[in-house]
Amino acid sequence: MSVRDRHLDVMTWLSARGRTYTVTSSVKVHNLFGRLYMLPVAIAHRAIVAADLRRLKKMTSTG
Repeated sequence: MSVRDRHLDVMTWLSARGRTYTVTSSVKVHNLFGRLYMLPVAIAHRAIVAADLRRLKKMTSTG
C-alpha cells in the first residue's frame, strides 16, 4: 500500500508466513508540514503498530 502527497510518501508492506506477520513501513518527508505531521506519529509509532497487530490477530483468529 502506498500513499503519496506533496507533504510525504508512505509505503507499507504486510507479509505473512504461517502465523508470523511482518509489517514494514517507509516514509519520505517532503517539507516542513510533513515533518511536523510525523513528530507525533514517530513518538506513538510503537503503540500504533502494536494496536494494528492486535487487531489483525483478532481478525485472523475469528475467521
